[in-house]
Amino acid sequence: MKAEEKPDNKCPLCGEYVEWDWSFCPYCGEDLPLKPI
Repeated sequence: MKAEEKPDNKCPLCGEYVEWDWSFCPYCGEDLPLKPI
């Protein structure tokens, strides 16, 4: 089974896991760097 090419993404501020393409953290509002494929 091939792993998806999407890296795990954690909010640098609160440490919650967020989706790879979210532009901000829904938990604390921190801006996240976009990771385009």
